[in-house]
Amino acid sequence: MRLHLIAFAMVLLLLLSTQCGTMTESMTPHEPVSTQQKMGAASDENQTTLRIGGSSFVYHKFLARDLAFSTLLEINESLQLVPNVAKAWNVSADAKTYNFLIDNKFRWQDGMALTAEDIAFTIDAIQKGPGNNGTRAIYPTTSDLINRIDNVTVIDNVLQVHLTEPFAPMLSYLGRTYIIPKHVYENRSAENAYDFGPEMIGSGPFKFKGISEGYNLTLEANPYYPEPVALNEVQFKIFPDTELPTLLENNEIDLIPQWVIPQEMAEMANIPGLTASTSPGLGYDSLDFNLREPIVNETLVRQGIACAIDRDRIVNEVFLGYAQAAYSPVPSVLADWYNENVSKRAYNVTESNLLLDEAGYPVNETAGSRFDLLIKVGDWESCRQQAANVVAESLRAVNINASVETRTLDEMVSDLYDYPLNWTTYYSCIAFYSNDPTYEQLGWSSNSPYGENGNGYNNSQVDALLELAINTTDMSLRRTYMYEFQDLLAQDVPSVFLITRATLSAFNNDFHNFTAIPSYSLVRSYCLKNVYYEPALSVVAKSPVRICVVDSEGRKTGYDSASGQVLSEIPDSAYSGADSHPQMVKVRSPLGNYSILLTGTGTGEYHLEVVSISLDYKYTDIATGTVQTGVIQQYVVQAMADGTITVEQQTTGGSSGSYGGGRPAYVC
Repeated sequence: MRLHLIAFAMVLLLLLSTQCGTMTESMTPHEPVSTQQKMGAASDENQTTLRIGGSSFVYHKFLARDLAFSTLLEINESLQLVPNVAKAWNVSADAKTYNFLIDNKFRWQDGMALTAEDIAFTIDAIQKGPGNNGTRAIYPTTSDLINRIDNVTVIDNVLQVHLTEPFAPMLSYLGRTYIIPKHVYENRSAENAYDFGPEMIGSGPFKFKGISEGYNLTLEANPYYPEPVALNEVQFKIFPDTELPTLLENNEIDLIPQWVIPQEMAEMANIPGLTASTSPGLGYDSLDFNLREPIVNETLVRQGIACAIDRDRIVNEVFLGYAQAAYSPVPSVLADWYNENVSKRAYNVTESNLLLDEAGYPVNETAGSRFDLLIKVGDWESCRQQAANVVAESLRAVNINASVETRTLDEMVSDLYDYPLNWTTYYSCIAFYSNDPTYEQLGWSSNSPYGENGNGYNNSQVDALLELAINTTDMSLRRTYMYEFQDLLAQDVPSVFLITRATLSAFNNDFHNFTAIPSYSLVRSYCLKNVYYEPALSVVAKSPVRICVVDSEGRKTGYDSASGQVLSEIPDSAYSGADSHPQMVKVRSPLGNYSILLTGTGTGEYHLEVVSISLDYKYTDIATGTVQTGVIQQYVVQAMADGTITVEQQTTGGSSGSYGGGRPAYVC
C-alpha cells in the first residue's frame, strides 16, 4: 500500500508539472521589504504602518486572524479559488478524494517548515475539538465539514483528503481553514491555537506583536513569508463608527475596511488624499423571527409583516442607495445560484393588513394595536439601528406595537441560544466567502450541524433540498435544488430578507495596491499582502485661498494666479481642483525645495497644514493668519532624504501669518 501511494504521488506531481525541492527545517528570515524597495528605489529606515479603524474588537480579531494564518486556498476578486499553501489540486472521478500539492516555500513564524503534516494535524485537531487536546474551528461550517472527512493521507508534500461521500462545496470550505503548526501543538492542547498572544504561531504575512489598552491590536510583518510584504506593521484601532471618517480625514487612521457609514461616503470621495471604495456585498440584512413564539410562528403573520416593510426606504434613507432590496438569502450577484423569479413580498400596506386580519390578529380597540413585537438590534453599528427603527415604524403603520432594543454582542448571542419569547432580531449577515453559497444555507435546516438555526425554522423539504445541494456534484441539479429552496423560504418567511449592502471602504490613497473582493473587507491576506505606501508631500489649505506648489525647477501644480490656470507640471503630483475645499496638492516621492503659494480669494482667516512624509502621519499646524483677495502668502518647504521637512514663511506684501507658535521653522 505504501509503494502504491508513493507511485500515485509521483504521477500526481508529473500531472501537475511541478518541480518540488527538499524542504529544510528552518531558514534565515528576510527583512520586510521597504516602501522604496517595493518601488525599485533605495532602502531607508522608515517603518510603514497601516492603521485600521473599526468599532468592534471581535471583528478586528476576525480580520487579523486572516493575516496571521495561512489557508490551503484563497478567494480572489472574482470569487474564484486560487492557490495558496496548496499550489495545485485535483479531485477523483467519484468526488470523494482530493489531492493537494503543498508549496514548500511556506514557513511558520518561528522559521520551521510548513508541511502537509501540519494540514493533516489541523484537520485532526478540529475533529477532536476543544477539551480533547484539539481546537475549535473559526468558522462553525468548517467544523462540520471536517467531520465529513473519513481519513487523511500524507505522502511527501502531497495531502490526500478522503471523504465518506461526495461533498460539492468541499474546496470552498476546507480551503479557508486556518492551518496550525503540528510541531507546536503535537504534545499539548491546541485549544487556544487561534487566540492572539505571544504564543500564537501562524504562517500568514503578518504575526502577532501585541494588544494595548483599549483593545488595540498590532501585527508585524512575518519575516519568513514567501513573498515579502511592504508593510512593517498593521494596527487595529477601536473607535465609535461615527468617528472613523473624521479620524481618516485627519490622518489618525489610514483605512476603514468595511461598513463605512453611507452618509460619509460621498463626502470622503471629495476629500483630497482619500479614496472611497465600493464593491458588491454578498450578505444580507434581515428581520429574524423567534419561531418558538406563539404569534410569529404563524406563517400568515410573518407574511403580513413582510408586506408591511418598506425596503426602498431602508435602501434610500438609511443606506443612501448603497444597498439593494433583498428577497432571498442568496444575493443576486451570485447569478448561478440566485432565483430571480423568487416570490417577492413587496411593500403593500393593504395586503399586510389583510394577511394580519386573516391570521386572527385584528386591532385590539383597548390596546390600539394587534400585538406587541420587540426588535433586538446590535449596539455596534449605527446604520443597523437606524434600519431597525425604520422597520419598527413600518410595523406600527399596520398597528403592530413594535419597539427597538439595542443589545451588546454577548447579549445577542445569549438571546440566540436562550430563546426568550416575543422577539425578533434585526440581523446583518456577511454570509458567503466563495462563489458557492450552498453549505452556508445549512443554517436553515432543522438538522443544522453547527447550531445556526437560531430561530427554530423547521421544514423537511428545505432540509432535503439543502442536503441534495451539497451532496450532488451535477451543477445543473444543484442549481435547481437551490432555486426550490429559495421558493420555499419565500413562502414560509422564517426571516424577512431586507437588503443586500454594498461593501463600503475608505483609505488614505498614499497606500496602493488594495484588492477588493466582493463582501470582504480590504483586510484579508489576499487583499493586503501587496499593499505598499508611497511617500508624498501633502499640502492642505483651508480658508478663502487657492493653493499652488512650485518645485525647484519652477514647475507648478495647483492654481496659478498669474495665468488663472490650473496646472499639473510637477511629476507625480495632483491637485484637488480650483473650487475644492479644502485645497490640496500632493507630490509623490518629494525631494528638495518647494514653494507654497496661497492666493486669497476673499478676506478671512487661512489655515495651512503640511503632512510629514516620514510616515509618522502627523498633521502639523504650520500657519494661520488673515488673507485678502489677490494677496499671496508664501512658504518654503525643504523635503530631505531622511523623510523630514522644514517649513518657513517668506515675507510677502500681504498680511503676515503666525505659524508654529511663532517659531521661524518647523521640523516634522
